[in-house]
Amino acid sequence: MAPMPPPQPPVDPVDGKSPYDAGPYAGTPYAGTPYEQSPYPGASHGGTPYGAGAYGGPPVHQSSPVNVADVVVTLVLLTVLGAFTLLGSFFGLFFGMASDGCYDDDACYDRVGVGVGLASGGPWVVLLLATVLALVLMVRRKLAFWVPLVAAVASIAVWLAGAAVAAGGAS
Repeated sequence: MAPMPPPQPPVDPVDGKSPYDAGPYAGTPYAGTPYEQSPYPGASHGGTPYGAGAYGGPPVHQSSPVNVADVVVTLVLLTVLGAFTLLGSFFGLFFGMASDGCYDDDACYDRVGVGVGLASGGPWVVLLLATVLALVLMVRRKLAFWVPLVAAVASIAVWLAGAAVAAGGAS
């Protein structure tokens, strides 16, 4: 039994030639493969699949390597920020004692309540925003270690603002 012939590329019924029967592989079993084609007129990538996308499409983007040190430092700093956020939130609840001097003044209670909310809940909002921003930067392979550091300063500022509102509400 004779071996089977290699598969033939599609043939144009008008002129009887393969529309892909040109290039470095013309007349071989590889003639007409998608890797020979260039998606751009006048451009060629040498007839090989390397550097080309699927079916001879545009070149595949080569991503930059992951900066492992930045990822580790960012995650450690976010963890430390989370611990300090928990601690600051706990101590922010103690500003509720500033309402002891309010007596029957409803506006005083409201201001102290806003201050307690800022001091105990504000750092959590800062932590959430910092975590999302850091993750986005790490996925895009950009430096992200600075995000928890800036968030720590912002968290302290929010906590102190809550302390000032609570203390100012009771006076």
